Amino acid sequence: MVYKKSIETKVTIETVSKNLFYEQGYKNTTIRQIAGLSNLQSQSTFYYYFNSKMELGFSLFERFFSDAQKLVAEYIHDKKDYLLILVSVQNIFFTQIIKDLNLRKFYAEAQMEFDYKMIRDSAPEYTDLFFDIAHKYNKDLSQSEIHFFLNAHVATIGKTVYNLDNQTLKISDEEAIGYLENFFPMLIGIEKDIINKKNQESIKIINCIPAEKLEKVRLL
Repeated sequence: MVYKKSIETKVTIETVSKNLFYEQGYKNTTIRQIAGLSNLQSQSTFYYYFNSKMELGFSLFERFFSDAQKLVAEYIHDKKDYLLILVSVQNIFFTQIIKDLNLRKFYAEAQMEFDYKMIRDSAPEYTDLFFDIAHKYNKDLSQSEIHFFLNAHVATIGKTVYNLDNQTLKISDEEAIGYLENFFPMLIGIEKDIINKKNQESIKIINCIPAEKLEKVRLL
């Protein structure tokens, strides 16, 4: 019973934080607000579930990518087509954080903290995915090289979204999504024709996913 209550409280914290992050951004959302609206006994109770606001926020990203990857995999015949999986998940992600101005603001404000934590704590999981992509397309890259390219990829996403949010990057949303989707595959030397083909396939896959399922896979 105590364990169930703990899980329910954590879910409540996540739900409340998602609403606050979406409505007022990352910077303006405080742990005090989250604790109060989550009906926690005190602000200190928050730290039983998360070490910081950053950890809470980043857990939402991890949940999103996990859920999006599982959803996309349901509609892909070849479960080892890692590039198609990556492109499809990124299409969903970039469409959300670029076209939804609230999500764009949230990511622009938080991206430096989240990007650093992703590289520091979750790099092995992402590195393995990118390494599998490189291996499938016969790119002779070491783990350290893949890790370097992953850093460049993440940094580019953060800078692009930040500049879009501040209106200092004069390109359309569609152009930004397309550039970001193609960045990592091009960075490691995958041919443009292959990338374009996977992009076309990913659009067909996403169009096959019911709207109500896509709606459940939202960052906030």
